[in-house]
Amino acid sequence: MKKITFIIIIMMEFIIVPSIVKAESIVTNSGIEMDKLVYDQLIKLYSRDYIETLSKDLYDNIMSSDLTDILVKEYYPNTIMPMGTSHTTNYKTIKITKAGNIITLLLRWTKTPKIKSYDVIGVRTNLKITNYGYKQTYNGGIVNIDANYKSDSTGVGASFKLLNGAGTEVSLTFLVSGSGIVNGSYQHASTTVTLSESQNYNFSASGLGGVFDFPTSIANKYDRMQGVDISV
Repeated sequence: MKKITFIIIIMMEFIIVPSIVKAESIVTNSGIEMDKLVYDQLIKLYSRDYIETLSKDLYDNIMSSDLTDILVKEYYPNTIMPMGTSHTTNYKTIKITKAGNIITLLLRWTKTPKIKSYDVIGVRTNLKITNYGYKQTYNGGIVNIDANYKSDSTGVGASFKLLNGAGTEVSLTFLVSGSGIVNGSYQHASTTVTLSESQNYNFSASGLGGVFDFPTSIANKYDRMQGVDISV
């Protein structure tokens, strides 16, 4: 019997407006004070750890973006989160979020992997990418902001090693200009991978997760997790 997949697309209004009346405030671990309503809404779009470690400049940029149009897509068996796309496995969840011209690719580990070698996170797009930055967080704090980057006119990727286990979040945030599609991918090394091997790829739609085109011998060392994408 042919399997039928239903797709539901819902347009919603999601407005983040600081309250005129004095409301309960939250101070994040990075020292940003914001209304609790704003805080709660932002962690729904991103994650608690991501917002807790958000820089003031990036917070200001997000809050100055047009956040009123929210696209919610629901797929079976996966659910696409507000303003982005998500994909879940037994060990990790990946989603991509858009706030104006700010794009964030974020992966959260729900279980601790047995292997901790060079993983890669990155995007492929025809848009111009600037101001990209990688971040690894754990329990509301930044544990690593250093990564080995590879970039060209078609994408940007970061190679790194996980420092913790379940609850670790890895993100890649950047600015884009123009309109088009951004494809995102996270590939976990299921065996030992050298730094050189982890950067031996081109950005291609036929690559792992629609992003990383490795030689077959290296591609077989990664878990081939499905990618995500979002329109800008």
